[in-house]
Amino acid sequence: MKKLSFFKSIIVAAAALFLNMNPLLATITDEDIAITGSKSETSRTLPNKEEEQKEESPIASKCFLETTCDKLCQFAVDYIPSLPTHMAKLFISQYPVPSEQEQAVSLKLFHLLAEGTPVDVNSLAESVSLSQSTVKEMMQKWPDVYYDEEQHIIGYGGLTFKPTKHKIMFDNRTLYTWCAWDTLFLPAILGKTLEIESHCPVDDSIVKIRLNQEGVKSIEPKEAVISFMLPSKECIQKNIQSNFCHYINFFPSAEIGHEWIKEHSKTYIISIEEAFKIGQLKNQAQFGKKLEQDFNK
Repeated sequence: MKKLSFFKSIIVAAAALFLNMNPLLATITDEDIAITGSKSETSRTLPNKEEEQKEESPIASKCFLETTCDKLCQFAVDYIPSLPTHMAKLFISQYPVPSEQEQAVSLKLFHLLAEGTPVDVNSLAESVSLSQSTVKEMMQKWPDVYYDEEQHIIGYGGLTFKPTKHKIMFDNRTLYTWCAWDTLFLPAILGKTLEIESHCPVDDSIVKIRLNQEGVKSIEPKEAVISFMLPSKECIQKNIQSNFCHYINFFPSAEIGHEWIKEHSKTYIISIEEAFKIGQLKNQAQFGKKLEQDFNK
């Protein structure tokens, strides 16, 4: 792997520091950074640092340092075309690699939930030819499974029956997702074309998207973007909805998204197409050939 030049190393290190993306330094090379040429269509916005009140730090020096670092970070992020790939690698690394049995159970659960009725664990076990005890023990370790009062599954992996501001529609059914990004990786898992309606957290306007497993087909308004962040493994395991999903939303424009992330540290703006690509890579890492086999059935 080629080493980064000193100047480029400083830029990427600054971006990594403020994006909580330090592990990515080992994967980014000179080829990833386009110092010349135009920016990507959607300018990515770096996460805002939490305000720190330190009496011993002169205000002028603090502002100068923050401004300088922000400019370096913005420059680096804008000129790393392969950033979504690196982001996906880091995000995926927070999840354990599922076994073939876990892949089968997970995919089957998604499909059963997509039918629109709560899923009985015993029926799930039978559908994948595993014992009830095996499936129950497996799911006890998963942090993102939700049950109703009768212990039927009503939410898993971002897909839920509980109304949220992110609605997905297919086959004359309406379900919901925990966050905006869920809507982008679910088409490949479900093998469906989805119609998305998502409410902006700033002005409650609606972003509409149509997509399938191959890509995004339409976005309304066309200028819509999505917020994103890179949570730690501990945050995901503790409560993925509070620590990640809450911060991932669609916005009708980058300008509105920029205003929102000012109040939400460690979040930033990327294009919807980039977020879709991250979702594709996440699916590949989690399910691999099992997803292809499931889709081709």
